[in-house]
Amino acid sequence: MSERRRPQMRMICSTTAALSAVVLAAASLTLGSVDARAQAQGGPPDQSGARIPAQNLPLAMGDCDDKGIPVACYALVRHFKTFAASLERDQNLLRYARTACSIPARLGAEERVDRAAIARSCHEYGLLLNEGTGQPRDKDRAVEILMKACKMGNAESCPKALEVHGQA
Repeated sequence: MSERRRPQMRMICSTTAALSAVVLAAASLTLGSVDARAQAQGGPPDQSGARIPAQNLPLAMGDCDDKGIPVACYALVRHFKTFAASLERDQNLLRYARTACSIPARLGAEERVDRAAIARSCHEYGLLLNEGTGQPRDKDRAVEILMKACKMGNAESCPKALEVHGQA
């Protein structure tokens, strides 16, 4: 990464910090939407924050896998992060972070929320790639994904991309 790009990355970080709060609120709304549908089908709401009750998981997975709703994918990433490290957990984290990161941002009223969820998911995916969670470590791909998240407005990703790029 050239020295010319560092100020640009810092500028992007400073102008987009508010989007992190937006996507966390959107993920909470998605969890609430999943809860509302689950209650309509006779299930209880989620009381644990980021963890989605087992009976609600098919709804969230369908919203992510079948409908391509970025906020649902990010809610699943948050959900699986609450579990202790295991091969299954790591595979699910990778699956939903990669899925959301590959969804193109839609146009329309929900565009900002979708972009923020995609950016948050890309940030998580970049961290997983850098850590080698569930697959071999890929520092170059991690920097690429973190830069994508940075450009999409995730303020945490900008300095993280610089940090990962500088690692040996």
